[in-house]
Amino acid sequence: MSAPRDTTVILQALAKLIDKHVAPHGFVLLMIAPDGTAEAGSSVNYVSNRNRDDIVVAMKEIVARFEGQANQRGSA
Repeated sequence: MSAPRDTTVILQALAKLIDKHVAPHGFVLLMIAPDGTAEAGSSVNYVSNRNRDDIVVAMKEIVARFEGQANQRGSA
């Protein structure tokens, strides 16, 4: 399932801004559905300046890191 048009526009605009400030580093930005509104297959969208295979590797790494840590809550 693809992202709604407004979500895609927002993510692409943010990606351009982030890329301008972090290049040559890679990044991935996740947009998660608000609490209680997620439907199967549509709870997260992403944008990145790297290819999909690189993002899959990075996501596996971060999931493994999270699974090895105590539960944490927070915000940026």
